Amino acid sequence: MREGRGLAVSLAILRRQLAAMPCRQYQVRLIHSGSRQPYPGVRQWSRSQLSDPIIVGFLRIRNREGYDVYFRPYAGDRNAGYILLDLDHPVAGILARLRAQGHEPCVVVETSPGHWQAWIRVSTEPLLPALATRVAKRLAEIYEADRASADWRHLGRLSSFTNRKPQRRQADGLPPG
Repeated sequence: MREGRGLAVSLAILRRQLAAMPCRQYQVRLIHSGSRQPYPGVRQWSRSQLSDPIIVGFLRIRNREGYDVYFRPYAGDRNAGYILLDLDHPVAGILARLRAQGHEPCVVVETSPGHWQAWIRVSTEPLLPALATRVAKRLAEIYEADRASADWRHLGRLSSFTNRKPQRRQADGLPPG
């Protein structure tokens, strides 16, 4: 019963993120938090595939096994029009500042307490990698985000999955809830 409830919650949260970030396909990567080794294969899934209970169940199992679940809107060799801002130490009022300056995040994910990732749609059309990287670096500079995460194809965390990195564990040893 508990797994059914957890799956239902994951599906609802994930579907909200996908609805806020419409795209034809999404790339998903699984990286083991201890070894930093990727799970075999990089997958591109449609919104309906990524919203499928069987796929989400598979991702939940891998997450429990220690894999972090990363994703990005996918447009092949271009950026799908979304930029990730990795706000490891967000300054007070950052979301209001983003909105006031016309950079409304379509999704904000709290990856662990005090650590956020914000997705900003900068174009409805795919962007060339060089242009998307320049935009990402400029936004990271303006909003004091992690500049190492500012590029055209950076992956962010998929909502509803636990950050498995050892340094993000709570005092009781459990991953952030």
